[in-house]
Amino acid sequence: MVLKSYFDGGNQADSQEYDVLSLAVMSGAQDLWIPFENDWNKVLLNHHAAYLHTTDAVARVGIYEGWTEPQRIASLQTALESPPVTALVPTSQTFGGSMGCFMLLFRLS
Repeated sequence: MVLKSYFDGGNQADSQEYDVLSLAVMSGAQDLWIPFENDWNKVLLNHHAAYLHTTDAVARVGIYEGWTEPQRIASLQTALESPPVTALVPTSQTFGGSMGCFMLLFRLS
């Protein structure tokens, strides 16, 4: 069985600004991702966004620069409530996990 995974890191390992580095992952059989990716791409297309980067969307920078407040809220709400996201609740065929690491320990390793 081939597993496909998506990872997302919070903060930056080389930054002096943060005390904690975080990492999240969602894994599942490769064929389970096809419907998710198709539906997710529709969500992005509906909001005229190439990707979702929540930090940038909240700050309205990068591709989100110039977005109105209602547009920003609608895109984030749709993303969070969309069937692709709600379908990713861990099951016997998927696995979600996260971890955090104190930056001091990370730098010492």
